[in-house]
Amino acid sequence: MKRAAAKMLYTTGVVTQRNYTETKTGQKADWHHSYGAILVEVDSDGDSFVRHLGSSEDGSINDLGLTVRNGRVQECDNIAALTPGDIHVAQLQEHIKKAIFGPKGMVDQLRPAEVHLHDLHDHQSRSHHNTRNPFTLYELHNKGRESVADEIRKNADFLNYASREWLRLVVVGSNHDDHLRRWVAETDWKSDPINARFYLQCALKTIDAISSDDKQFHLLEWACRDLGAPDDVVFLRPDQSWRVFDIECGLHGDKGVNGGRGTLKSLSQTGSKLNIGHSHSPGIVDGAWQCGVTGGTEDLDMGYNEGPSSWSRTLIATYVGGKRTMITMRGLKWRAARPKKDSRHGGKTRSSLDRAA
Repeated sequence: MKRAAAKMLYTTGVVTQRNYTETKTGQKADWHHSYGAILVEVDSDGDSFVRHLGSSEDGSINDLGLTVRNGRVQECDNIAALTPGDIHVAQLQEHIKKAIFGPKGMVDQLRPAEVHLHDLHDHQSRSHHNTRNPFTLYELHNKGRESVADEIRKNADFLNYASREWLRLVVVGSNHDDHLRRWVAETDWKSDPINARFYLQCALKTIDAISSDDKQFHLLEWACRDLGAPDDVVFLRPDQSWRVFDIECGLHGDKGVNGGRGTLKSLSQTGSKLNIGHSHSPGIVDGAWQCGVTGGTEDLDMGYNEGPSSWSRTLIATYVGGKRTMITMRGLKWRAARPKKDSRHGGKTRSSLDRAA
């Protein structure tokens, strides 16, 4: 059911050597041959945390800030990119935001070089899905959530909150981000006095961009920066490639091949490794990996999802070198607690010394 943890099926990778025939099937199998394992941690509360351990060409293995190379375990900043599930700032719970992006949260502990943000904007305030539902509109009015400008300001505040000097934030063009453009293109400002001024500002900026033939104008980027977002945040344009090693990270997952609808299965057939979002359900099909969702209530209720659910708060960590793992949160936890290092023993933990003995 929706409020229960999603069930997941994992595969381990292999430890055997390559031995395939020179056939179409054999060549496919050779391409997918992945040396690796699955690490399962279970903490004292009985919560499980499952991660992929993929071996690089030199035999090294990464696991969330740890690298095993030539039989030695070392601590290092080994994450090239962290891809949280779809953000949906307007529906992002404060305690979830702190656990991932706050001081001493997941980002500070893992220190990725980049964080890729899917569906930064939600457009809950004036979603085209709600325009004909007077009761939803009244609920937004009653809760003071019908101002589009206020929602954009929350996006900008979030980007400032998540920003670090050592970190690059990348906003991936997504369908919910595009709802702002659709709102300007399709609605009548005269019947929406609360948003009239901001609507006309957006419309004028759009007209100015068309008049000056500015093909790079990005409405959400302009709006977020105008309301205080950091200047160094990267906003990707539609169809703009953003690669981390050999993995394409510039696709959200809503748009498929040749104008079709995007799915994990269809995008896995593009011939490129991918990190995508969109469906809120984590998954792996061949070289395509899909993260989950970050926004929503504690039990991932976003007001429109009903019935049994495969949603989860699952992130993708892309290591230096291009191997990946998934991080699934259990409440505010995202891994079993690690024992603290004992400086008297050269940085090794007491438990590791006991095992070695």
